[in-house]
Order: sequence, then structure tokens, then C-alpha cells
Amino acid sequence: YSNNPETSFPKKEKAIEYLQHIIDVCPERVMFGSDYGSLNIDYVYDVEHFIKAGETLDSQKLELFCGGKGLNQSIALSKSGVKVWHAGAVGEHDSKMLLELLANSGVNIEYIRKKAGSSGHAIIQKLASGENCILLHGGANLSINKNEIDETLENFDKGDFMILQNEISQVGYIMNKAHNKGMKIVFNPSPLNSKISTYPLDLVDYLLLNEVEAAQICGDLQINDKDIL
Repeated sequence: YSNNPETSFPKKEKAIEYLQHIIDVCPERVMFGSDYGSLNIDYVYDVEHFIKAGETLDSQKLELFCGGKGLNQSIALSKSGVKVWHAGAVGEHDSKMLLELLANSGVNIEYIRKKAGSSGHAIIQKLASGENCILLHGGANLSINKNEIDETLENFDKGDFMILQNEISQVGYIMNKAHNKGMKIVFNPSPLNSKISTYPLDLVDYLLLNEVEAAQICGDLQINDKDIL
């Protein structure tokens, strides 16, 4: 799901496959972890060409959309009939549209905290051809702390699902806490970065990734699909 199909279309097939896996394994109740989940505001600028170093460029149009892997996946699961509790963090003054979209889509938002500063956001330059380039700022997504995680997870039990990606802080800590409570952990290691190697991936029950991400985690971009498995 995305309320901004123009900027997310290249990832559409991957997202559908990923969410179908989640729906197949989900019980009636899903805790949406990290997402415990990312929540972003996408600022999409229509431009004639991508801006160059030292250049000032007029944009043709500006549109705002709700985004973040966590938000998109929470909404998709909710629309598929799954009960979803989204946990995460947003900015105190710029998060109304994010919270309203989640709530109107049937997602429980009681575990989303408002923080000083801004919500996560993306600045997206988009050409008429559909090509885009994206600059991300983690914002409140990177402010999640261990005390907040402990308080949130007190409300969930053995057998509940924790669905995570790699767009917030404290992912490894969430994995350990969720595992200790007997929760099932679903993890999509995207975006793939150096933090992945610090996470307790052996605690993950369902690792959902494409062949490129799998090869990168294995440390061998030439590895074939059979050896990856």
C-alpha cells in the first residue's frame, strides 16, 4: 500500500509479495514494531531535471504524502483484515496527517509517541518520466529509546507478532525484548546498511528479503540463489 503510487511504483511488486507473506503468517493480533515503525512525510517536488551542485532550481509543483515503510505496511495489513497496533514516534507539530491516515485506516495508534522536533521525512525530486531521487531524514523515527520500548511491549504477549524493518532506532533491542516475551519476529532488512550485522538475526522467525539483500547479508554479491538459501 502507498498513498503515493507515483514514487513507490518501482517497489510495488516487492511490497505486494512481502505483505502477502505477512498476511499468510499473521494471527488475529499483530504488533507493528519497527515499525515499531517508521512514519514519514514525503515532500514531492516536480522538477525539469535533478538539481546539480551549486544550482538553484524552481520546482513546478509540490505535493505532500504520508509515507514510511512502517506506515505503509500497517495500513496494508489493516486493510487486509489484520488487527494492527502501530508503535513509533512522530514530531509534535507536523504529524497530524500521519496519525489521521493511520486511524482512518483502522490502525491502532495508542503506542505512537509525539516528540519535540520533526517527524521523519523525505525530499523527493520527481521528473515527468517518473524517475526520482530521494533524500531521507529520520527525524522522530530515530528517537525511540529503550524505556519507551519496554513500556510498549508490556502490552503484548507470547504469540503476538512483531513486524520490523530497518528505518528506526533500537531495532536490535526490540528483537531481543520481543523474543524474550515469546513474540514472533518478522523482519525486512531494508534499507540494508551496516547496522544489520549488529542485530540478533538468529532470533528472527521470518526474514523477508529479495535476492540482492540476501546476497549482501551473505557478503557475496555473486552467490547463486540456491547457495543463498
